Amino acid sequence: MSKKELAIPAEPATPAEPATPALPSLPAEPEPTKPGYETSEFWITLVSTIVPNLITLLAIFKVVPTEIASTLATALVAVIGGVITIIVAIKYIKSRTEVKMKSLELQASARYHKHDVEAARAQLYLQLFTNGIIDKEKIRKEFKI
Repeated sequence: MSKKELAIPAEPATPAEPATPALPSLPAEPEPTKPGYETSEFWITLVSTIVPNLITLLAIFKVVPTEIASTLATALVAVIGGVITIIVAIKYIKSRTEVKMKSLELQASARYHKHDVEAARAQLYLQLFTNGIIDKEKIRKEFKI
């Protein structure tokens, strides 16, 4: 007898039940940071402290009369304060809008990916059922039908 005649066919392997696909996770990209001199906070602080102090120095060294320096410093502080308030309000509105838009994008992306994964999972279970690997009870249990 040859080796071929003695070979015993192996039993077909029983396929393992597939694991439920997991939702993919998207890594968050870090925001690049700006150097200090490129930030609005730096320039607001610089202007709001330097200009009034410069006027005070001009009054101390008698370059500008004290009365004019006092009036000018008071007026500039008021104007700078108003401009800073407007800038801060605009930047706040802009940053809040960006946060809300990013949140909406992430929600839409999550819904889209969840739909893709659920559709793929349903297709997988349908194929497994069609091939006789799983039964109706397993499908009912998994999909809570």
